[in-house]
Amino acid sequence: MPVSALERVSVAAIGVTVADLEAETKRAEAAGVECVWAPELFRSSVTQAAYLAGRTEKIDIATGIAWAFTRSPFILAVSALDIDEMSGGRFRLGLGSGVKRLNETWHNAEYGKPAPHMRESIEATRLIMQQAGKGEPIRYEGSYYDIDIKGWIRPHPAARESVPIYTAGVQGGMCRMAGDVADGLIGGRHRSNAELMAQGIANIASPLFGGIPATGAIARTATNVRNGGRSPVAGIVHAATLLAILLVAGTWASRIPMATLAGILMVVAYNMSEWKVFVRLLRSPRSDVLVMATTFLLTVLIDLTVALEVGMVLAAVLFMRRMAEISTAGASNCPPALLTRMSGNPCCSTTASKSAAT
Repeated sequence: MPVSALERVSVAAIGVTVADLEAETKRAEAAGVECVWAPELFRSSVTQAAYLAGRTEKIDIATGIAWAFTRSPFILAVSALDIDEMSGGRFRLGLGSGVKRLNETWHNAEYGKPAPHMRESIEATRLIMQQAGKGEPIRYEGSYYDIDIKGWIRPHPAARESVPIYTAGVQGGMCRMAGDVADGLIGGRHRSNAELMAQGIANIASPLFGGIPATGAIARTATNVRNGGRSPVAGIVHAATLLAILLVAGTWASRIPMATLAGILMVVAYNMSEWKVFVRLLRSPRSDVLVMATTFLLTVLIDLTVALEVGMVLAAVLFMRRMAEISTAGASNCPPALLTRMSGNPCCSTTASKSAAT
C-alpha cells in the first residue's frame, strides 16, 4: 500500500499543563493528523503516551522519543504492549539514544557505542513483545544485554500482532541502524541494490529455461519471515527446495490438486492481509481511505504493478494538496502547543519514518 499523505506529517505535543496536552492532541486528531509524538525531557514520554491513549479515539500515539538506554528492554516491551492495548492498537514506540553525558550523569546508564547499543535494545524489546503471550523462555544475548526470562507469560491479550518501533537517527551509523530497524518485517537491513541485481539476473536467465520473468514472490517472502527467516540464506534455501522438488519429485508434485494449492495460498493471503490494520485504517480521512481502497481494488481486480503505480500517483497528488492547504492556512491556525514537522527523511528527522512493508 502507498504511504498516506498524513503519514508524513508528525506533530509533537508540548503542553504547559496536562489539560493543554490533551486539548492540543484532540485538536490534532480533529484535524486529521496521523500521529502525535510525546517528547521526553520534563515529562516521561511513556506516561504522556499512556494518558493520551485514553483521551483519544483515532489518532496514533507515539513516544517521541523515549530514551532507550535508561530503560530495560523488558520495561520498554511491557510498556509498549500496555499502551497499545489502552489505545486499541494505535501506539508507536519511538526510541532514541539521548545524549551521552545525560545518560551517564543523570541516569547512571551505560552509553557505549550508540548504534550497536540501540540495535540490541530494539531487537531485545521486539523479541520480548513477540514472545510475551507464549509462555516460552525468552533468551537474548548481546554485547549490552544478556536477557534470560523463564517462567513468565503476559496474560493480557495483545491489541495486534506487533507494535511498530521507530528510532531516531542523526549521525551516519545511527541513520543506517534506523533504516535497518524501520525497514519492514524484520530487523535485517533491506539491501535494495542486491535485490535488484538478483532479480535482474534471474529474470534474464528465466527465459532460457522456458520461464516467464516476474516480480519477487512477496507471498513466499512474507511466509518465510513469519516462520523465522532472518537472512538471504532463507531465500536461498527456499529456492533450492523448490528446485529439488521440481527435479526429484516433479512428477508427483504435478499430481497435487490445484484446489489443495489454492487452499494453501488462501491461508498465506489471509496471514499477509492484516485485515485488522485495514479496518483500523478505514477510520482515516476519506481522501486517504479512497487512495487505500483504490489501490486495494486494483490489486485484486487488475495487477499489483498497476495498483502501486496508481496508488503512488494518487498519494502524491493528495500529499501536494494537503501541503498546499497547510501552507495557505497561515500560522494563526496552527495549534500553539504543537510543533509541526515533516518526517520525509528518516535520517534527518527526530523520528525515522517506517516503511509499509510490514
